[in-house]
Amino acid sequence: MKTSIVTPLKLIAGLTLATACLLAQSSANPDSSTGLVLRGRQTRWPTHELRPLVLLDGRMLVGVADSVYMLDASGKQSWKYQEETLAAEPAFNAARNEIAVVMHDLLFVRLDAATGKVKWTAPSTGRGAFRGVSAYENGFLIVVDMSGYRDGGSRQLPDRLEYWGDSDKDFWYIDFPQKAELLVDGTKFYALFRDQDEVRLKNLHAPGPHRRSQ
Repeated sequence: MKTSIVTPLKLIAGLTLATACLLAQSSANPDSSTGLVLRGRQTRWPTHELRPLVLLDGRMLVGVADSVYMLDASGKQSWKYQEETLAAEPAFNAARNEIAVVMHDLLFVRLDAATGKVKWTAPSTGRGAFRGVSAYENGFLIVVDMSGYRDGGSRQLPDRLEYWGDSDKDFWYIDFPQKAELLVDGTKFYALFRDQDEVRLKNLHAPGPHRRSQ
């Protein structure tokens, strides 16, 4: 697999002005007139580092603790979904008009982006933990932390990258390096490694000609 090195500044973009404004507003006193306050129930690990996602049409997707909010272009709440504590920022797939949400306890749901209603829930079990989700092709890529299986001689066990497409059968997985981040660029995807003064990218590929495995 080909590995390349690029500078972090070219990969890591800052928050948009709208996102920055929303973050400032969200920390304000709810009784003040400074802006919108979004809340969720913090049931497990901290999620204060979740970043809002601004869609091309001006809508904004915000994850707070165990809640996902969709705001319209004017900042008004369109819908809210609440379940378990989020494990990562939600992802938006424009081709499907869907939102993917990964939560602790290995929960993965897909929501209708227009209504927030649940369209599909993955039948996932085990000791893994979701730690990232990104839109890819006609579905989503999910990074699964496999540390729950690393005991004894299994300490080198890699994490796992899963793809969920149209149905349970449109599914595959590959090994994913420990401590890496997922980066998706159109039809390509990479394992991203951060160091003190560099970012390294490792090309990854879906398995087989039909990209399906069980």
